[in-house]
Amino acid sequence: MANRIIIVTGTPGAGKTTAITNSEGITKVKYKDVTIGTLMEEIVKQKGWAKDRDEIRYLPNDKITELRKLAFAAIAAMNDNVVVDTHASIEQRGRYVPGLPTAETMLLKDGLRAIVCIDASTEDILIRRASDKNRKREVEDARLVDMQRVINLSSLSYYSQKLNIPLYVIDNKQDMLDATVKRFAEILEEVFKE
Repeated sequence: MANRIIIVTGTPGAGKTTAITNSEGITKVKYKDVTIGTLMEEIVKQKGWAKDRDEIRYLPNDKITELRKLAFAAIAAMNDNVVVDTHASIEQRGRYVPGLPTAETMLLKDGLRAIVCIDASTEDILIRRASDKNRKREVEDARLVDMQRVINLSSLSYYSQKLNIPLYVIDNKQDMLDATVKRFAEILEEVFKE
């Protein structure tokens, strides 16, 4: 089987990981769910650079670049349908680091079939971030979330055009997760069909 890849992104709190996890039970296609942050966390712990994935975004740019290269190379070597759970950008106090830098993303170009952006309103994102006790998040305001969403969609639009692949945007409305999961499963079946 050829390596077929879908990149799934979303501003933190939009619900991308929840949509991916919940779609596994309803889709007819088989795929491997790979989270870039988890791959990078495994590497960073081995190297002793950070204690957990929330500390990765505070590392110097050269270390982040090395981590991403290793993670993207591992995905490019997979021989499955792969759903890559990642971020288009990572924000830290006004500093935006690309989550999909060109060199690393180009490692996936032969298998990359689509980009999916799970989006939500700024208000919904803020509510979800406030209720997420599993992650370390700074206090944020609506203006910052708006900026993150714009930067992310701009990056994704660039890659969609550069790689000539479709960009799907799913609006994950509050209390409408079933509709989001259903739409994501439809995209998986469309993109991964034999």
